[in-house]
Amino acid sequence: KRDDLLMALSGIHAPRHHRIIPVLETDEQERIKSVSEDNATPLRDVAMILLGLSTGIRACDIIRLRLTDIDWRNDTISWRQSKTGNLVCVPLTPAVGNAIARYLTTQRPCAPNDYLFVRLIAPFDPLSCHSSCYMMVKRILKRACVSTDGRILGMHMLRHNAASTMVRNEVPVETIAAILGHSDPDTTGIYITTDERRLRDCVLPFGDISKEGNRRTYVFYCDPQRSDQKGSIEVTHEFIRRILPKGTSFAALTQDKVQLMMNHINSYTRKKLNNRSAHQLFSFFYGEEVASALTMQAIPANEIILKPELLK
Repeated sequence: KRDDLLMALSGIHAPRHHRIIPVLETDEQERIKSVSEDNATPLRDVAMILLGLSTGIRACDIIRLRLTDIDWRNDTISWRQSKTGNLVCVPLTPAVGNAIARYLTTQRPCAPNDYLFVRLIAPFDPLSCHSSCYMMVKRILKRACVSTDGRILGMHMLRHNAASTMVRNEVPVETIAAILGHSDPDTTGIYITTDERRLRDCVLPFGDISKEGNRRTYVFYCDPQRSDQKGSIEVTHEFIRRILPKGTSFAALTQDKVQLMMNHINSYTRKKLNNRSAHQLFSFFYGEEVASALTMQAIPANEIILKPELLK
């Protein structure tokens, strides 16, 4: 029985991976709008998909919309989110407003309820579950010849696309969070990954790396407001700030001082690592020879200093 191996592994946590959200291409959106304009698509479905594309409303909220949620005088539509309880009020664009108006005046049956979107065949009850929205979106995407491989379907796909469109149009993240009903603007930050053009502005080039002079590596900044992008390095940053408080000049720092500081930090045991130090785990997995080659040195626990005095 390897208790040492068990103890080492028990403090290791699997990283969270955040993939880039797949969104609709411009030509795909045009095909969807084209399908929405033909007579074969129910007016209810047209209104729902245009509302989803413009506002990012969730399926659980769109099926609960009431006729009174639309303010025709002020061209707004509002609802209280089922997931967060937040009240959302967004402008009713002409395209969406006209689509809803055509549905209400031409196709919506005389239902014994005030729900905005109801079944088109008797009984004219409100849409009861997410599957109604899912199948509606799936039908329209199929008719528009939009590939669904590796994509999230249903209203969630429209929600992702609405958010990414706002990001590309440089709408402030706080505004997008308000429209989507996010209680925390950091949640909205994931949609930044869909703005390829502005992501390229964050690239730090590594020039003259290959013998042919070709650039082989790109470095990206992480979003300082996204703790999930930084993971456990945030703790290391806190330790660095204990030794180099904010406002401290880095002008006098040398490689030897940086190495000394990191040796003390990496020798500090952490609860998250099952009361092991980063140095202990690294040496366990890669060996002391590799650690020595990287000039890593273990500092005895009673000699660790995480204060500015370390570098004086």
